[in-house]
Amino acid sequence: MKLFLLRHAEAEFGSGPEGDISRELTIRGQTQISRLALLLKKDQIRFDLILSSNAKRTKQSTEILTHSLLVKKTHFLRELYEADPHQVLTIINKINEGDVFNLLVVGHNPTISTLISYLTGEEFINLQPGMMAKIEIHVNNWKEIGRHTGTLVEILQ
Repeated sequence: MKLFLLRHAEAEFGSGPEGDISRELTIRGQTQISRLALLLKKDQIRFDLILSSNAKRTKQSTEILTHSLLVKKTHFLRELYEADPHQVLTIINKINEGDVFNLLVVGHNPTISTLISYLTGEEFINLQPGMMAKIEIHVNNWKEIGRHTGTLVEILQ
């Protein structure tokens, strides 16, 4: 199994809680994700499931990827917006579909970067906007994922 963790691409500045969730990608952010989508397509990466925060910038990042890649299912979850690493892990642990081998989670920092370190035992890696971590998972199902159950394979951008 492979877990991909993506920090949304560069977004506009916003103010206040309503402003933050509504922040859109900048032109540069759109370019970042489009470039990443081409790289993933070239490597023939396919996602069985994408779980994305429902914030505007993560939705836009996800939608750009799904236009270029083969994706079976996509879910936008309010719970991923402002989630801490433990909450994201709990969401991942609830996946009980046996046909999910490549999972992508699209979210926010510092949560995404902290989760990489927790799962892999790597020192803290601060993903910049539009960067993705590819993690090889060493357990048999999503319910068993936890501390040090994965190996960081690469960082993509």
